[in-house]
Amino acid sequence: MITTADGRTLTAEDFRRIPGFRKYRVSRDGDVMNVRTGKLLQESQHRTGAFYYTLWKDDGGSTCRNYAGLVQAAWETNEAVPDGAASDFKETK
Repeated sequence: MITTADGRTLTAEDFRRIPGFRKYRVSRDGDVMNVRTGKLLQESQHRTGAFYYTLWKDDGGSTCRNYAGLVQAAWETNEAVPDGAASDFKETK
């Protein structure tokens, strides 16, 4: 289980794979988790006020994405836990 900065507790079932970013999972609330470390990423704020995450793509390049786009990409399907998201979830203590 992971506890967010605002006190919410998240489990493996709360996250889904982000298409094109197999190293990360995203919750419905826009929390992005690094699969390798099991930790939540810190979002950054653009000078316009928009919040975003810097992610490494599957092809090795980095890119910036806003959380709303990541949530939509991962949660627009009807699958409960796609691609073994629960099996590669690391719990932190």
